Amino acid sequence: MANVIAENLFSQVDSDGRRFFVLSEITDHSADGRAIKQAYGFTRSYNGNQVPKQTTIGWKLLVGWKDGSEEWIPLKNLKASNLIELAEYAVANNLGGDEPAFKWWVAETLRKRQRIIGKIKSRRTSSEYDCPRQLMKLWS
Repeated sequence: MANVIAENLFSQVDSDGRRFFVLSEITDHSADGRAIKQAYGFTRSYNGNQVPKQTTIGWKLLVGWKDGSEEWIPLKNLKASNLIELAEYAVANNLGGDEPAFKWWVAETLRKRQRIIGKIKSRRTSSEYDCPRQLMKLWS
């Protein structure tokens, strides 16, 4: 998961430190009848602890592309390609703490993003390569 987050962060910045996206924004979300309800979002482990179900079934998100078109994308596909933006959208729309399809990964994704940015800040002292420095400015 950390590699996916790091790749996502670096793929959004070119060698000059400019940010670019193919995805413009996530504008809406919907769940169909296959989405797991909040009451059934956990299973019991062998020692009695509640463990969140790790599923993304039944969720679609409306994505606006840079060319102006919009498309409904399944959550699993968007999670694989735009993990950070999706996690930020989930937090902004109060999905990360409540819905089982988001609860098991959103908080951890944002924590790992902050850890990666922190490591970039602590390790990067030379100015020979400016891309990590630009990342620090953009996501701080």
